[in-house]
Amino acid sequence: MVSMQTTRSRAEHDERRRIWSPAFNSEVIRSYEESIGKYQDQLLKRLSNDIGNTATVNSSSETTAATLTYALYELAKAPHLIAQVRRELTALASSGKSLSNHNLQSLDLLNGVITETMRLYPPAGLLQRLTPPEGLVVGDIHVPGNTTVYCPLYVMARNEQVYHDAPTFRPERWSPSNSSKLVKEATAYAPFSIGPYNCVGKPLALMNLRTTLAKLITRFDFRFAEGQTGEAFEAGMRTNFTTYPGLLRMVFREVEREG
Repeated sequence: MVSMQTTRSRAEHDERRRIWSPAFNSEVIRSYEESIGKYQDQLLKRLSNDIGNTATVNSSSETTAATLTYALYELAKAPHLIAQVRRELTALASSGKSLSNHNLQSLDLLNGVITETMRLYPPAGLLQRLTPPEGLVVGDIHVPGNTTVYCPLYVMARNEQVYHDAPTFRPERWSPSNSSKLVKEATAYAPFSIGPYNCVGKPLALMNLRTTLAKLITRFDFRFAEGQTGEAFEAGMRTNFTTYPGLLRMVFREVEREG
């Protein structure tokens, strides 16, 4: 396996970043939000027309779709979190604000769900870096120069030296009041990579995740379909360069509105 971190010169990378960065500024993201909204509405319509039936959540290897699948999986395991996020969204809407990406960025629990999902199920599970010619020392181990080093984010996410209660899905982990207690080594969190080679499309991915989850949770309750087990879903996961979720079958129903 190779990556741009080991094959592309820094000068070439910086030039590509300079060209592509304007495509992900805040103004452009707002235009993307309008375009993506059409497809989100199509998804809501399809789910609404299939209420009560088993729906197979797309197990695509595309990173945003995969992250959404993992988020739905974890939320279905903890229905109280669905209710809590919905209350957070309802409070935002009741204050007269729209459920736009700009406004959703301020919601601690919704963003905590997304951040925690990407901690446990990093969309690109391996960080790769090339050691300098002289090599480097990690702890008491010398790694030779010009060696590709792999950092398995999936494994790091489950390490108690990095996170307290590491295997557990805890969206509150990322709230300002808890982060110092539950996150022991913040630099280990890198679902979009880190440094100059980080993902230039991060703002687009987060916008898509926030707005899609907000629309789904506002409108639907969801649970596992009969026979669906967490063991089967996780056993079906695969990791190449990106992660492939297992098969996830769920049942959606419209949220009952008061009055």
